[in-house]
Amino acid sequence: MGRHMRDVRSLVSRTPPDGLIHSVIHELDTGGMIYHSEWVLDQSMEALLTDNVKKVKMVRITCSECGESRIVPWAPPCHTWTPNKGAYRFLLLETGEAWGDGDEIECPMCGAHVKVKLASKVNRAPFVTSETTAVSASLLPGPAGERPLVLTQWRIQQRVGRSAHVTFQADPMEAYVFEGQEACKLSGWTPSYSGTAGYFISVYQSWKQPGSWRETLGSARSIFCLTSELLSDSCLHNSKLDMYMDSSMPQTKYPVLYLRVYQQHPEVENLVTSGAGYLLSRMIQDAVEGKKNVRMFGTLDLPDLRLTGDCRPAQMLGLTKTEFRAAMDMAWDLYHLQVYVGAKEAGDRMRIPEDINLLHMYGGDDILPVVDRAPVGRTLRYLLDQMMEWDAVNDPYNEYTGGEPEEDEELCSAKYLLDYWDAAQEAGWDLSKADVKWPKNLFSAHDRAVAARGVVRNAALMEHFRSRYQQLSKYSFGADGLMIVPAKSQHALNLEGAVLHHCVAGYGESHAIGKTAIFFIRRSDMPKVPYFTLELDEEKTKVLQNRGHYNCGRTPEVQAFEERWMRWVKAGCRRDKHGRPIEPGEKRKGNVA
Repeated sequence: MGRHMRDVRSLVSRTPPDGLIHSVIHELDTGGMIYHSEWVLDQSMEALLTDNVKKVKMVRITCSECGESRIVPWAPPCHTWTPNKGAYRFLLLETGEAWGDGDEIECPMCGAHVKVKLASKVNRAPFVTSETTAVSASLLPGPAGERPLVLTQWRIQQRVGRSAHVTFQADPMEAYVFEGQEACKLSGWTPSYSGTAGYFISVYQSWKQPGSWRETLGSARSIFCLTSELLSDSCLHNSKLDMYMDSSMPQTKYPVLYLRVYQQHPEVENLVTSGAGYLLSRMIQDAVEGKKNVRMFGTLDLPDLRLTGDCRPAQMLGLTKTEFRAAMDMAWDLYHLQVYVGAKEAGDRMRIPEDINLLHMYGGDDILPVVDRAPVGRTLRYLLDQMMEWDAVNDPYNEYTGGEPEEDEELCSAKYLLDYWDAAQEAGWDLSKADVKWPKNLFSAHDRAVAARGVVRNAALMEHFRSRYQQLSKYSFGADGLMIVPAKSQHALNLEGAVLHHCVAGYGESHAIGKTAIFFIRRSDMPKVPYFTLELDEEKTKVLQNRGHYNCGRTPEVQAFEERWMRWVKAGCRRDKHGRPIEPGEKRKGNVA
């Protein structure tokens, strides 16, 4: 969809509709203060008493918000700034502070928030004091009721000139044209860079229409000129876009993505008319924030919608009519819906409104992974009881006595309970028993389960080490007073790392499960004293690293031994009937490792 849209560049207006700037002018709440040097008569007491008429150099500041102008003194240099070519500062007598180019202050004449700019710099680039964006709706020419709908995003800037006069500029940034089931995007800007202005946005003189595109307009608070009359004259007259944007729920609205969903599945407008449009917005928001369901041409997947041809809102959300009415009355959020529907599909019937109220009291959406593992209502009651018990024992005066509040709250979360279940299951505990699944004290039970899991993992790891040692023993080798053998245990790796002061101890699990291979190089007359540690890529038959004390590099002796060993390994690790290595090109027997 969207691949074969006709060329509409010349049809979409680049002139903002009347009243657009006025509708957002309240958002442009930062003015400008222009300052420049000026010679004025010296009004000091000394000059007046001596009748010495002379001029002194001062600074004139002018505010764009109130239009008032004032003469203020130069700010003398201090340790925090030094004057340079074309830059100086002025002093406000009300505060005694110095201000200059780039600062943001309150105007001493009207109190408005303003940005300060040196007058000589205003001519180099537009002085933009504030900007915002707005979206407008319009129609392309066509038969009544079939006219393509256009959504245009504008960048609106408040600019202040050298004399502190204010102008407003509306630039067309992008537009989306909807026709039938197709849509296209028009681009109006590109990122640019210059040595004087730095990075900035360069606005095209005409629209660009890319062949492939992604939606970048995002969310919008409202759409200027969008009315039911305009929609009724468009090809999307049943989309209910005006109702979607005017939803009373304070949810983020995504007009372009909503229309793309409507073009694929027109039945979603029933969600809007039935008051569930805010849930659709939350689904779109999740897709946008997840960045995995939004595809090219603005199409997206919404896994929480059941779009199987049934146009009824309840069925689209996986609810019965009664459940849907309760969801609207209680203003379910998306995670309420996800938990309830997920539990129902897993065979767990949550009670309405009791369990939904519990879910609201719990307040977190991390309860979703519980759905397939335990009854949600019972889990919520259990977690809330654990929270109350924790507060009663550790925080009787409702004050945190140790640790951050977030850390204490994390102990009472569904994630903590799930981690307990995982640890208990790995340790071999029987979770079908109620007192194991729902221990009286979750925190102590969690600690015991984690400890038991550690014992099981250590036993499994030891078995992996034994098996790995047998696999790698074929590489054992000795020559010229050196020998190489595979790591035998985690304890051996810990000792190796402690003596040689490197991090080989962290390779234990990777070595044991076969992701890498760790070997110890020893002197033949001191086989228990760590000397060098080698990592081998078995698949590529390549040494990845060989490190000694404090990660030092190979000595010439170790380098020669490694090369000799690798030649033997690549030749197939041949041995005689007594197990002694037979090196390539040699008829005599080698040394025994």
